[in-house]
Amino acid sequence: ELLSWRLVVHGTRDYPISPRSSPETNQSKCYIECNPNEPCGNTDTSCTACRHYKQPLTDGKFRCVGICPEGTYPFETDKTCLPCHTKCGSCRDASENSCISCKIGFFLIHDTMICAESCPTNYYTDHKLRKCVRCKSDCASCDTNSYICTTCPVGYALKDTDCVKAAQECESSEYFDFTTNTCRWCDSRCLTCSGHESYQCNSCDKTSKFPNLQYHTCVSSCSPGFYLSKDTSQCLSCHDTCLSCTSSSESSCLSCKIGYDYSPDTHSCVKHIGKPYYIDSKTGEMLTCHSSCTQCKGPKPNDCIACNPITEVLLTDGHCVNECPAGSYEMEKKTNEIQTNICVPCPIGCKRCTDLHDCSECDTFKGYYKVGRQCFPTCDSGTFLLDGKCQPCQNPCVTCTNSTSCLTCNDKLNLLNDQCVEKCSDGYYLKNKQCLLCHPICRTCRGLSEDDCKSCADGFIFDEQQKQCLSLCPNGNFYSKDDNVSN
Repeated sequence: ELLSWRLVVHGTRDYPISPRSSPETNQSKCYIECNPNEPCGNTDTSCTACRHYKQPLTDGKFRCVGICPEGTYPFETDKTCLPCHTKCGSCRDASENSCISCKIGFFLIHDTMICAESCPTNYYTDHKLRKCVRCKSDCASCDTNSYICTTCPVGYALKDTDCVKAAQECESSEYFDFTTNTCRWCDSRCLTCSGHESYQCNSCDKTSKFPNLQYHTCVSSCSPGFYLSKDTSQCLSCHDTCLSCTSSSESSCLSCKIGYDYSPDTHSCVKHIGKPYYIDSKTGEMLTCHSSCTQCKGPKPNDCIACNPITEVLLTDGHCVNECPAGSYEMEKKTNEIQTNICVPCPIGCKRCTDLHDCSECDTFKGYYKVGRQCFPTCDSGTFLLDGKCQPCQNPCVTCTNSTSCLTCNDKLNLLNDQCVEKCSDGYYLKNKQCLLCHPICRTCRGLSEDDCKSCADGFIFDEQQKQCLSLCPNGNFYSKDDNVSN
């Protein structure tokens, strides 16, 4: 009877000796990607055959790899890593339209698998994924995502972010205005456009003073951080670290943003290590920032653009302090290059605040008073309060409560209720340039009393003897509708 049992496995650390190799060849010395059945060494270039793929080298040799490196693809026929097209980062084969990803400085057109320096007009550029995504079918071009149109095909016009069939076809230098249902001229800087503003250009006149398109604005030259694409005459973004460049590649920088050092060997910008510095504009010398700055711009060492975010905040004049002064509040500021706390001025009329919408104390000396958590001014004569500011009254008002309600009028007009008129209406009399209500029995009057009637309201007649409006005619008289008096 079996009471217990145990499995014992015996093995060896060494590879078995190949019958093709010499008895002296110890397989434990083979590089892991070498074919163990062939003579081999202990480096990736000392194999005579590979376990997976071989990558050709410039000297006629090859190295053995488990997967083909970036920029190459596996040619399965002879298990060789062959180079992709020059723009591809990874690919399926050597053709231009088989890219899976692109090298730095290029964007992948996702439905054609081609890498391009910039996206075609009917695609939007996803800078994060470095891809060109086709716009929705009714857009000629789009921005931010494929559903936000920036230009439209012929016969369509831009309405908000959609392309809508236009009532008429406009000339190339015009756009269709849905408000007036007419074609209107583009801004003078634009060759073609989607609206009347200078930042709504779709293309620029290459013979003008503003031949280059930068974010839908025609400019004379590209701003810092952009380079001119000769193919499209557009100002395209440099790599995030470059201040000036020749392409969007990180290895095409000409100068660097603050916080980065230029590497002339690789033409790239690398993160600055060590104390923060600034460049002296006169001498070009690299000078150390003040100890309170984590970054500075010069010309003085304490002209900070970032402070220690834990212990200090940044004043608007570029100096780092422990706390914001009265009349300002602390706010965090983040960009790709800096993270710091800054002092932001409180709203006008507010002496102390925690943000733009929360004022704890108003400047009463300047005439501001508190309503809820906001400060409002006491407006001078001839102005009224609107959205926290004193606005001038509109003619013919001399003083007013808002843009349509007068309190007093100019010399030629009189105030009737809250409007300025040339003469008072029936039922009113004039006193001190104001139209005041007559007594209810009067149609016209010279004062407030019932004894001041000049003519009477319906249902009453004017008695010439008593100079009053009466409800019945006295004996010996009859009522005349024509002159509203008794006879």
